[in-house]
Amino acid sequence: MCIRDRCLLFAVYALTASAEPTVIVLSWDGVRYDYPDRATFPGLARVERAGVRGALTPVYPSKTFPTHVSMATGAHPDVHGIVDNTFYDTARAEMFRYESDANWIRSEPIWIAAERQGVVSATYFWVGSESDWNGSRSRYRIAPFDEDRAESAKVDQILSWLDMPYPERPRLIMSYWSGADRAGHHSGPESSAVDDALRSQDRQLVRLLDGLDQRGLWQDTTLMIVSDHGMVEVHASVDVEAALAAADVDARVNGDTVAHVFLDEPEPAMVARAHAIVAALDHVTVYDRQSLPTEFRFAAADRTGDLVITTAQPYRIRSS
Repeated sequence: MCIRDRCLLFAVYALTASAEPTVIVLSWDGVRYDYPDRATFPGLARVERAGVRGALTPVYPSKTFPTHVSMATGAHPDVHGIVDNTFYDTARAEMFRYESDANWIRSEPIWIAAERQGVVSATYFWVGSESDWNGSRSRYRIAPFDEDRAESAKVDQILSWLDMPYPERPRLIMSYWSGADRAGHHSGPESSAVDDALRSQDRQLVRLLDGLDQRGLWQDTTLMIVSDHGMVEVHASVDVEAALAAADVDARVNGDTVAHVFLDEPEPAMVARAHAIVAALDHVTVYDRQSLPTEFRFAAADRTGDLVITTAQPYRIRSS
């Protein structure tokens, strides 16, 4: 199990100011900012030589769903509403669990803004793109998400889209790639499995770069490779749920490195009691919803817990 750290950003920009530019955005899940330095990755190396490389500080919490939605909307979680990978919405009385329903998102995604302004867009598994948002969608959409879909199939589809005649051809293409996320979670961020996963991703990036070369598209194309979060090791946990249950406090606890506590009886006295119980535990920091630091930017009244708990490396929060 791992918590998050800074992630990568690579970009190669169009060489000319075109009236019909194309932007391709690839998200490589769970790729920490320093991973490209650990081995030889010809595709990433070429992008770095031809463009720019940076380290991205994700929004908080730096998890797959909040970060992808922030990249797609330009908004923080307190605005777009996706405050974690899983959370409880008290107004809807529903759990969000890696949902594909785009209407959970409260801010306009970029593919919707593009289409609204006459820019044809295409999405391939990007978080939040798998269904219509308020009745609108990208012109081209590959869904539902399939974690076993090979990146080679994504490259084939991207090149197929680029081969379409104008004006049918998409000028905004956004695609989610598995990156090193699975390897990092299963084997740890310092494992050789991470390097192996990146080599596989990089081979497909080389195919995409070659395809752009063959089509002579670089004059009008900007390619961006981003990630949603990095990783660091964790190897211990704090059982908040058990501590609350032992004190006869009924609560729903969701999260790991950041956890939301929703109390069955959230009146002020019970909130204060639960706060004291959690604050007495080692290795955690606990906030009431009203006292969350403003820089967190994920306080959504109906989706943020009555209490919010954070930890520091190497600890996580155990929850159901």
